Amino acid sequence: MSADATHLLQKNLELVKTTDPEVTRRVWLNNKSHFACNLSDEVWLAKAALRTGLDLGPGVEHKIWVLVPRGRGNDPSAILSAVHTYERAGLMTVATKVSDHTNSAQEDSTGTGNSRVALKNIVIVYVLLVFTPVEHRKRGYARTMLKMLKEQLEQQTDPAVELSFLFSSVGRDFYEPAGWPAVRSRELVLNVQDHVFPELSMDTATNSWQLEDITEANLQVVMDRDIELLRAEMQDRTLKAHGNCQLAAIVPEARIFRGQLAVTHFTHQRVLNIEKPIIRTGVRLNAANGGDAFIIWAYHISYKILLVLRTRYETVGQLQCLLKEAVQEAREWGLARVAVWDLKDEDAHEAAGVSNRDRTVAWSCIGQLGRDTDTGARRGPVDLMLNEGYIWGL
Repeated sequence: MSADATHLLQKNLELVKTTDPEVTRRVWLNNKSHFACNLSDEVWLAKAALRTGLDLGPGVEHKIWVLVPRGRGNDPSAILSAVHTYERAGLMTVATKVSDHTNSAQEDSTGTGNSRVALKNIVIVYVLLVFTPVEHRKRGYARTMLKMLKEQLEQQTDPAVELSFLFSSVGRDFYEPAGWPAVRSRELVLNVQDHVFPELSMDTATNSWQLEDITEANLQVVMDRDIELLRAEMQDRTLKAHGNCQLAAIVPEARIFRGQLAVTHFTHQRVLNIEKPIIRTGVRLNAANGGDAFIIWAYHISYKILLVLRTRYETVGQLQCLLKEAVQEAREWGLARVAVWDLKDEDAHEAAGVSNRDRTVAWSCIGQLGRDTDTGARRGPVDLMLNEGYIWGL
């Protein structure tokens, strides 16, 4: 679509953040026709109510946006396209000189000499469930809506938004014209039935570690430590790059994992009629000899996949130990595959004996907002770390 045609569309349309219950209901039912056509309206709307009503604490807000002809934001029949957003807590590195370290938005800093790296809390918006009804397709509505959403996010001040992201399953290039170019997205896929792990050297032997289940009781402790280590890693990487990179990460908060687990419970009980209880959401290695290594997963029964949401390890041996436990969990649930997103290529191959591959669906697309929200200055590209499964879902 030409720039003039896009401008004309935007002139006659508006993007509305809806709070109208009938418009919200229509958006969810439109989503159902594509994402869950086999479910009854009752079950799908109950799941939608759970997803939009989860109490994920301050800073996580679910919004529904509709593209409509101007003045018809409260008319369910006028929806041309729609999109959902979640505001997620994030961190960003800021390289500073010692004399510059006065910004109250920066939480803490580390460094040597005159160079320091500070961290500040930011908001990162997750864009999802982009959908245009069949009768309105091939008219440029979705891309027009996304461009308008990008403008909305750039203008938002309470809270200000630093980055946004989405996942594309309709091709790597679909979202780029609207401002969300795809980044390389990798995955390790293990076939549960016949996978054989390679023997490791004595230096990376996996037999000495004791495993502890991750459950609701200790999830908060595990994630608090993970966040502490993440903060140190971000600062260290930026210092080693002499401040010539800027990193951001979506915080792996326990409340997000709990939200994903709540949706999984609903799906098992109301959609799949599975009575088997979920005993654990992952495992961690005994702290005495396994450090801070852990793995957290989610069950995607309909797709026969155990998706690893987040993992931390220090050695390839630790990684192999965690992956073996994930494969065993998948077997116990009758799943066919274990999928892990964005492991280092060399670690994946050494620990699992197979290589990462480019994802064919769920390509990560990162929307870079053009200006720093503190200074207003133009900003270079930001590297979004931790392109793992936990940033997807809900």
